[in-house]
Amino acid sequence: MGKFVAILLALVILSGCATFNVSQQNFDPNYNCTEAALKAYRFLTSTGNEYRLVIGFRYDIIGEDVGYGGHAWIEYKEPDGEWKVFDTYITVMEDMVSRYVPVIWGKDAEKYFIVEDKYHQMGYDAQIVITSFLDENGNNISYMISVLYKLKDDTEWKRHSF
Repeated sequence: MGKFVAILLALVILSGCATFNVSQQNFDPNYNCTEAALKAYRFLTSTGNEYRLVIGFRYDIIGEDVGYGGHAWIEYKEPDGEWKVFDTYITVMEDMVSRYVPVIWGKDAEKYFIVEDKYHQMGYDAQIVITSFLDENGNNISYMISVLYKLKDDTEWKRHSF
């Protein structure tokens, strides 16, 4: 665990301590949770340890208030084989409990990160979006994951579906 803590401290310094604030008005679509996860993944996989990219939902609970949304993070593998969440993007507030619900991970998730990153390299705003489809009882029945992109001066987002 000491090695992991050292890597974590190095990553926090490298990532600039990115934070997520739902009330933030000037959201930067070129540095969101997917960009933070990809940056962390690239750094951490170079250490030789086992990590994977994950796309899913994060639920934040503070008292009786519950907020949720699509999210991206990485996970690392413990010596016992269990995968643990490692999220470099959020700010944890006092008394906040977060629950992560992965939808896709590993090689299945990587293609979305790669496509988003390619759009960024070409000068586009881009972000991975996960959409949940519900039945009449409010239960998830399927998901659609895509990459939205637009030129910086455009107002209309286009969808890159897989």
